[in-house]
Amino acid sequence: MGRPDPSVVRIGGPWRHLDVHANGIRFHGVEAEQPAGADDRSRPLTDRPLVILLHGFGSFWWSWRHQLKGL
Repeated sequence: MGRPDPSVVRIGGPWRHLDVHANGIRFHGVEAEQPAGADDRSRPLTDRPLVILLHGFGSFWWSWRHQLKGL
């Protein structure tokens, strides 16, 4: 069996996909994009709260798509 194709989970939307490599493992992450016209752009990213949404086994990031839009 070959390696899985990571492009199958890269669904387009108001977010961006990134890969984090640690200890020989590739983790897929999705980051919500800043909405156009948002007034929060003047605040540095380090001043904003970090929100991590972690899905359970057998699921994937798509289960959080509605919450991503609200963040």
